[in-house]
Amino acid sequence: MLPRTKLSEITPIVFCRQFKALETGMKMEQVIMAENERGTFKEYCLILSRELEVPFETVKSNWGAGIEFPNMPPRIRSLLKYVLDSRTAELIGKRQVA
Repeated sequence: MLPRTKLSEITPIVFCRQFKALETGMKMEQVIMAENERGTFKEYCLILSRELEVPFETVKSNWGAGIEFPNMPPRIRSLLKYVLDSRTAELIGKRQVA
């Protein structure tokens, strides 16, 4: 069951940016600058697919064109902050053990 505490929602692009920065160790400014490079949409589709356990084709085809993912279902959008916080804690914990 999800906690009753309401976390502020984040947008799909913020989720992807923060997740990429966390995974790669890049600064947020570097992540944003890298969005001009070819392949960013696919990379963000892969992040969303993997972390939300949604088929890649669903993300790519149904959630709208561009890295803003304007057609992401509200039900899934409301989970982004929970998933990001959970994965952040998990990844930081792994780094401290190593």
